Amino acid sequence: MNKPITNKTHQLLLQRVAEKSQAAVANAIGRDVSTVSRFFSGQGGIHIDEMEDLFDVLGLKIIECEGDIVSLPKEHFEALRTIARRGI
Repeated sequence: MNKPITNKTHQLLLQRVAEKSQAAVANAIGRDVSTVSRFFSGQGGIHIDEMEDLFDVLGLKIIECEGDIVSLPKEHFEALRTIARRGI
């Protein structure tokens, strides 16, 4: 795995959790705050089926593009999609 991308993604996730709060994340995925805290500190995990809710509460969307996976804020994705549709 590409370390710079991993570190960038990790930092983005931590920044978004700090903005939203661990309590908001825990509520969104139906877990307690201690589980979320352990997950983001590398001491525990969450279920794969909770990832969609996790990214949703953090305002992120994962998009597959020709085999590459890109994550970006939902509002950025929507803006890019609008620009693409208008042919700008």
